[in-house]
Amino acid sequence: MSHSASGRLKSAALELAGTFEQSRETWRDAKAEEFEMQSIVPIKRSVEVACRAIDEFAVIMAQMQQECGPPRDE
Repeated sequence: MSHSASGRLKSAALELAGTFEQSRETWRDAKAEEFEMQSIVPIKRSVEVACRAIDEFAVIMAQMQQECGPPRDE
């Protein structure tokens, strides 16, 4: 579950970056640079951090399941 969440997040971030790069073909002014620095770059960094956390959490959850057994349906 977590790995697929991480994968979807990474995919969405790549799609955003690709779409922005396409817009940069025609949007070449200072506002484009400002938007990239204030919006796109921080999003990329946040996604990287979030994906690392999701992946680490997935490892911990797998370890817990292995040690404690699968979750029970209530």
